[in-house]
Amino acid sequence: MEHISFALIIGAWLLLAVIHTYRVLRNPTSKIPGPRISKWTDAMVTYQWLRGRRCHYIHELHKRYGPTVRIAPNEVDFADIPSLKTIYNTRETFRKTEWYQHITTVGKETIFNTTDVDVHRRLRKLLAAPISDVNLRVYHDRIGQLTRTMIDGMRREMISRGAADVLKWFYFMSVDVIGDLTFGQSPGMLEKGEKNEYTQFLESAMWMAALRVAFPRLTAWSSIIPLPLISQAKEATHLHEHLTEAGLARHKRLVDGGSPPQTIFANLYRAQESKDMSPAQVHNQAELYFIAGSDTTANTLTFLVWAICRRPHIQAALVADLRTLPAEGFDDAQIRQLPYLDCLIQEGLRVYGVAQTSLPRYVPAGGAELGGYWFPEGTKVHGQAYTLHRDPAIFPNPDEFDPSRWENPSKEMQDAFMAFGRGTRACLGLHLAMIELRHALAYFFLAFPDARVSTLEGMSDKDMEEEDYLVLSPKGKRCLIEAASVLKKATAVKATAVKATAVQTTAVKTTTTTTTLDIEDAVAPPSKRRKRVAAPTTSEPSASSSKRSRAQTASTETDLQATTMTTTTTATHANATAPTGWEAMYEAVRRMRAPGGVAHGAAVDTMGCERLADTQATAKEQRFHTLVALMLSSQTKDTVNAAAMHRLKTELPPCEPGAAKGLTVDNVLAADPVVLNELIRAVGFHNNKTKYLQQTAAVLRDQYEGDIPDTITGLTALPGVGPKMAYLCLSAAWDRTEGIGVDVHVHRITNLWGWHRTRSPEETRRALQSWLPRDRWREINGLLVGLGQVICRPVGRRCGECDLGQQGLCKAANKKLMASRERP
Repeated sequence: MEHISFALIIGAWLLLAVIHTYRVLRNPTSKIPGPRISKWTDAMVTYQWLRGRRCHYIHELHKRYGPTVRIAPNEVDFADIPSLKTIYNTRETFRKTEWYQHITTVGKETIFNTTDVDVHRRLRKLLAAPISDVNLRVYHDRIGQLTRTMIDGMRREMISRGAADVLKWFYFMSVDVIGDLTFGQSPGMLEKGEKNEYTQFLESAMWMAALRVAFPRLTAWSSIIPLPLISQAKEATHLHEHLTEAGLARHKRLVDGGSPPQTIFANLYRAQESKDMSPAQVHNQAELYFIAGSDTTANTLTFLVWAICRRPHIQAALVADLRTLPAEGFDDAQIRQLPYLDCLIQEGLRVYGVAQTSLPRYVPAGGAELGGYWFPEGTKVHGQAYTLHRDPAIFPNPDEFDPSRWENPSKEMQDAFMAFGRGTRACLGLHLAMIELRHALAYFFLAFPDARVSTLEGMSDKDMEEEDYLVLSPKGKRCLIEAASVLKKATAVKATAVKATAVQTTAVKTTTTTTTLDIEDAVAPPSKRRKRVAAPTTSEPSASSSKRSRAQTASTETDLQATTMTTTTTATHANATAPTGWEAMYEAVRRMRAPGGVAHGAAVDTMGCERLADTQATAKEQRFHTLVALMLSSQTKDTVNAAAMHRLKTELPPCEPGAAKGLTVDNVLAADPVVLNELIRAVGFHNNKTKYLQQTAAVLRDQYEGDIPDTITGLTALPGVGPKMAYLCLSAAWDRTEGIGVDVHVHRITNLWGWHRTRSPEETRRALQSWLPRDRWREINGLLVGLGQVICRPVGRRCGECDLGQQGLCKAANKKLMASRERP
């Protein structure tokens, strides 16, 4: 019986193999040129897709097999203009495949992924007009302003870091532009100038999309079998949904407040009001706009700037073209008139346009003839811009970046150009993308005419290798650009600032004594350190001297912020593996920080930001106090911060007669900036903090009914609030721990211990969260801040009193200091 069963199994397998072989040989695509493996399976093209090399792989197949090539058993790619005109025709007879459903969030129909022609036409009718070239003119000033803000941010980073990561800044700009035009208010990425959860989502979004396409069933299985990659994709999707909801909520608040903004979503909002569209449908389109309008533009701009900076002759010609623009300012109409810039953008889109991959369609009922072959209904067919843009018969020397080829383009060149797709399903945002490309390139090379690719932090051409996950992106996820003219000017300003500091110090030297730098200043870059002076011990300087001293201080502080010196950085190694012996070190620190321990009684224990709210105030006001305390704490000792908070809570004038004085949103808004600044003068960078406090109060009043946001996204959108403050605030004010608050103490000490090698507190946060148990996330900040204030100080470490060194747990311990403790 067992022999019969075994024979049946073998027979069944043989029968299946015969049937499969018959189908393969009978399949019309089996006669199409292509690798043999593609007759039987799509494994090879799937593998290349997951490697980020799909378009490159298909391009190599075309070079080997010709303009028509089979890439899978039922899938063919074409590289001739007649075939592509047929596939991507305006009648939409070749419909999109389910590939588009998998590459976007499952179950959410948008103008991009819908396979229903009627739905697409309806959505296009609503969306196309507001984003047309003519109707976008009203947004030119808003786009120009955001572009100039981006340039300012790049300049500051070049000064402080030695180079600017232009990919990061182009991300910020494109996200702010699409957010402003869609919701009437930008998310404020440029103002914060720091990567956050959303930029991390964008960096991984396309890879996650590739994973969904390659293994569409995994998303469903992940609810049953935990799969880390799919879980990560789900978390990223939830973040994207939340950011979109926040944008739609901002728009609603503006409308409810009587100030409806002009947006490219106007027709959709009206359709929602008239019940022609549901809120969910509007939400889905908004999600799509956020993705489609951000990394695509950012990646193209990054490749373009990199390509131009590597070719001095092209850069010189572009700068000469740009300098014909009016010095007092220019608009988009004037930028359009620059012939060389237009040619350069066209060439950039040909070589580096991010939408280079194939866009699959189904052969319609009745079949179709393409490339000299007949294909039955249901065959997947497509073409890719990457190959068509590199056809030597159309573009001589196709691998050469040559803008001059577009001075007199042939009809064949224009027909072959597919940077934004083709037919009625072509990219709706092409006009907006062109405006952003023109503005960004014009402002960038006018601001940095001598820009060049940096070698800082190991930056190389390898970082700019292309990855293809639906959109082309730099493999290194960065592009560092420097400009000698910016650094030279910064050096001159720095010299002036140092001279002003010397004059100020001399003026007060006879009447004051200097005190120790605060903890955060001691580990900050030199340009951020400020001399602090104690209260006068004998006599006070004259009023005019005091006034001049304050003016010089403010001027010097502003200059120092604008000319932050370059600091040496090391490679980041943020591994998910916990460092050896970390638990023993952690428990030793706990003991030292406990009552009776050598590190107990630190300033943070009694004057930390979470302890500075007025306990007699309302819960809403207490949350506001916590946020303000955190905003004031940067570059400021806890004792000074506590004193400033006390003055705000007891001396801030009331907003109107009869109202109570003290720290409230309304009182901050109504306060004279001079008065507010005087109350917080003791804290570091008080001028900027005065401005941020009033800007934040306005946001809280207009968008949160006077309360503070209860999400990391909402908190980091506030002026002057970064990830560290946001995570600490969420924990202290809302009793929710969603991340680790990492300041300079935690960053410095964990690097000193060798737990990781990170360049910034934000990198340290990500590194710690990758392995530290979640139940330790809230307390670690207080533990290490106190340790850093009392024992492991940035200057004058007290290793002889630290248990970590005595137990051999700290490799960085100063052995001489430890020996001094052991002497009788």
